[in-house]
Amino acid sequence: MKLTMLIDGPALIILSLICANLRNCSFASSKFQALDMLLILSTYLTDEAKLDRLLPYVIELGHDESPVVRMAALRTALQVVSAQ
Repeated sequence: MKLTMLIDGPALIILSLICANLRNCSFASSKFQALDMLLILSTYLTDEAKLDRLLPYVIELGHDESPVVRMAALRTALQVVSAQ
């Protein structure tokens, strides 16, 4: 078993749940809160998981009709990429 699976296994399950439900959100407040949860969750993910699984959903929300969601998506993407 790979060590990375032991490190971010539970976080990947939660990430999958959030991202699956994020596709069906219709309210801007729900999307905003999901982005906040993704940002917090990103501290528990490996860099590979952030780039492959988290960022595509965040970037997709950058095309949302709500300016608040677009701003939150940009903030989340920048903080995930710049996190050390």
